[in-house]
Amino acid sequence: MTVTEKIAKNIIKYRKLKNLTQSDVAQILGITRAGYAHYEQGTRSISFELALQLGELFGVSTNTLGYDEEYEIQSVSMVDDSFLLSDHEKEVITAYRSAEKALQDGIDRMLGIEPLVTEQQAKKIG
Repeated sequence: MTVTEKIAKNIIKYRKLKNLTQSDVAQILGITRAGYAHYEQGTRSISFELALQLGELFGVSTNTLGYDEEYEIQSVSMVDDSFLLSDHEKEVITAYRSAEKALQDGIDRMLGIEPLVTEQQAKKIG
């Protein structure tokens, strides 16, 4: 699956989670519905600027828009039998990954896990 196809699949998923129509998203982005439909069909690649807008609209990161959870979970599961995940564990991971950063940070704190420091944050610290 190409990155464009992954993004297409994910923007459909997140648009539906927000109960938005293609027309709603197109209007927010200032483009036509037909133009937006090309992104969901995977027939047109999105620019980084548009990915940022969509991420902000859907409350997810640009990385999440291009993320293929099925491939990632399968590849982890294939490494070692001790990494096999139940359906519930997969749902928890999927929900965590699609949650807003503030919620992820709160969950990390609740579990006593050190927050992930991005390269950009590390540069600010150092």
